[in-house]
Amino acid sequence: MKSFLTVIVAFFIFSQPVYAQADPKIVLKEWIDKNAIDISLPDSSIAFSNLSAFKTMLGNTKIFALGEPLHNLSEPLELRNRLFKFMISEMGFNAIALETSFSQAKKINDFILGRSRGRAPLIANSNMSYGFGALKANSDLIEWVRRFNTTKPDHLKVRFYGIDLTGEFGKSAYPSIQSALDYIAVVDPDLFSELNPSLLDLKNDFIASAFVKLNEERRRQIRKNIIDLIKTLKDNRTRFIKRSSEEEFDWALQQAVNARYDEVFLESLPRNNDSTKNLPIVRSINLRDTAMAQNVEWIVKHSGKNRKVLLFAHNMHIFNGQNLPEENNPWFNLLKGSNAAGVSLRSMFGKDLFVMGIFYGTMRGNQFPDTMPVEKDEFSSLLDQSSSSQYLLNLENGSSKNDLYKFINKKLLIRNGYHGEARVYVNPVQGFDAAIFIRSVGAAPRAF
Repeated sequence: MKSFLTVIVAFFIFSQPVYAQADPKIVLKEWIDKNAIDISLPDSSIAFSNLSAFKTMLGNTKIFALGEPLHNLSEPLELRNRLFKFMISEMGFNAIALETSFSQAKKINDFILGRSRGRAPLIANSNMSYGFGALKANSDLIEWVRRFNTTKPDHLKVRFYGIDLTGEFGKSAYPSIQSALDYIAVVDPDLFSELNPSLLDLKNDFIASAFVKLNEERRRQIRKNIIDLIKTLKDNRTRFIKRSSEEEFDWALQQAVNARYDEVFLESLPRNNDSTKNLPIVRSINLRDTAMAQNVEWIVKHSGKNRKVLLFAHNMHIFNGQNLPEENNPWFNLLKGSNAAGVSLRSMFGKDLFVMGIFYGTMRGNQFPDTMPVEKDEFSSLLDQSSSSQYLLNLENGSSKNDLYKFINKKLLIRNGYHGEARVYVNPVQGFDAAIFIRSVGAAPRAF
């Protein structure tokens, strides 16, 4: 009996997977080698040749959210363009939504639909937020979509949207108001002339640097004017649609709603004479990401039947999770406890949403002096285990039934901030459905 028990114990000990006792990095490398799908581009003439895995992975996904690790990097933007062209051409996606002002994106949408003239670099540079319009990859994408649309009937043409606030911390948020006013001026000049003149007088105040200095009475006046503008549009919906179109009306109304988003965001900022102005502004960050999610929801509902949306923004907006920065990082008080837009998006769309983050190994050049090198304790470092220069990894392959899952199904450090100045703890398996790793990245070429 004793020898029998010995055999049984030995069986259970030695039958456990080898990787349960192995170096996690070695085990992870073996798993990546087995599951990684090479998507590097060997020849620009066969741009779609190794992208078929995306069809299988996404299935009937209605919203594909692709995240960039930092802003203004060349390789992630080039890959985004390549993927979006493939998914529009071969997978039926027909709407693009980028991290840029919702209200100002209307002019880009008009351009790609052939409703206005101009040159793509100028259109992008004039209407994209945060200087993104100066990047060649963005104007290239806009120009490609415009050409693609020339052969399609209107209901099959690809639409373009922004998901972000108009002003946030820097620029004036007034274009969100101006866009709605411009629409009313066209469809009903008489009504436009009767609108409260103070609506036209908000330009200098509807910007963070000025708004934080306003007294309560002025803030209430701005709030009331925006609410009245939204009501004016809603009350005249039927008449306005007859004089334009349902699509044009819906845009104008949502632009006015975005003015309200902007006002709520500005109201949340610490006041200029507030002794607490150095305290966390988590509420402001949450409001911005909530507005992003609500704009995506609007896009899905109002962009026509059978719309399939391609979304592109920073990883830290699209992931499903909460920001938990390192305590010794200057961004700690800014981000601690804030929820990404991806949390709301997952709640809204469930399995119709597929979230894919892009991560990188090293950065070429010194264009971004604020960016820290990737360190060994980061998720990106764990991914740097393949000979491929670019690869795709389905994180769902590491199911809970696989003991390997424990190596990545935990909080790991991921970059946040415009140029990766901050690092936050994120569970990549909960935050992303898949990951793309790019070994080396550099600054994106500019059109201006």
